[in-house]
Amino acid sequence: MKKTLTLLLTGLVFYMQSGMAQQTQEHPNLWMFAVEGGPAVPAGDLADRFGTLGKVGPSLLYRFHNNLYMGLAADFLFNSNVKENSLLKDIMTPDGRIIGADGFLYLPELQMRGWQMTFWVGKLFESRSKSGSGILTMLGAGFLQHRINYYLSESGTVPQISGEYLKGYDRLSNGFSLSEYVGYHYLSSNHLVNFNIGLDMSQALTRNRRGYDYAGNNRDEGLRIDLLFALKASWILPFYKRPEVKFPNEPSLR
Repeated sequence: MKKTLTLLLTGLVFYMQSGMAQQTQEHPNLWMFAVEGGPAVPAGDLADRFGTLGKVGPSLLYRFHNNLYMGLAADFLFNSNVKENSLLKDIMTPDGRIIGADGFLYLPELQMRGWQMTFWVGKLFESRSKSGSGILTMLGAGFLQHRINYYLSESGTVPQISGEYLKGYDRLSNGFSLSEYVGYHYLSSNHLVNFNIGLDMSQALTRNRRGYDYAGNNRDEGLRIDLLFALKASWILPFYKRPEVKFPNEPSLR
């Protein structure tokens, strides 16, 4: 596995170096709207709290004439695989349920909810055989936030995990993030098939933003290192300018 990864990275570096040696092909400036998504695998401190999650959202890209890229992406993070599933044990009955305000028993479903905002800058290493397409590499900086959501499938009110009390159990965390992306970028000649597919990697320094953690009976003020590796595919809608139509000069009337 390590040998294969080394060969892939070596090939990518060679391709990028050969692309930089080429004369950059001029293109018209272009706005692109994209809808992106894919599975993401957490690592670091994030893996202790959540399992594999989904990452979807819109993004806006701008291509300069020299194949430099700039953009902004907003991604929604979600899953139903919360590993820290014993946070409510002190307020649960022996069979793992919570007594609601109406006296009925409720079993909350734990979910991960979060979002990430990233500002990107990058470079397209254009393919020799396909104009406007090739390997797209980008670096990004932004903000990452996540929390634990408690969902009740039945209608009812559970005061213990509602309102201000919920803040003691949701472990809302956020902070500054850095991201890297490398993938294949394709723009078709007929403007109908346009997409990205690649690897999106994020590293975030986050902290618990709640004043007190009821489950741990303490203040969680430690620094977290949250890592996220996503396989991301994007459908792209480019906004091309209409070509100027020039009419021949009409003959003058005598």
